[in-house]
Amino acid sequence: MTPDAKTVEKLKNEHGEIYAVEAGDSTIVVRPPTRAAFRRFVEKAAGDNTRYVAMENLLRDCVVWPSPADLDGLLERKPGLVAPVAERLVQLAGAAQEADFRAL
Repeated sequence: MTPDAKTVEKLKNEHGEIYAVEAGDSTIVVRPPTRAAFRRFVEKAAGDNTRYVAMENLLRDCVVWPSPADLDGLLERKPGLVAPVAERLVQLAGAAQEADFRAL
């Protein structure tokens, strides 16, 4: 299931920068995490028993397609999608970028 070209254009107009995350035969369209969404993720992910919840919350904060109801159905069928999509969202937030330092 993937959005058609008209839907993609509508989503771009509404959300600006968007990305398709593809895992297997599933496509989820997301926008990059906001600072607030990423902060909530980091705070929740710090606990061992809440990491999955933190990842799913980050996904839900950033998904722009499919609809919340369709996303629920997808995650009921394939709950393992949460982790790889959340990983990509963390990358979009800049957390995976290398940071260098130099003496001044």
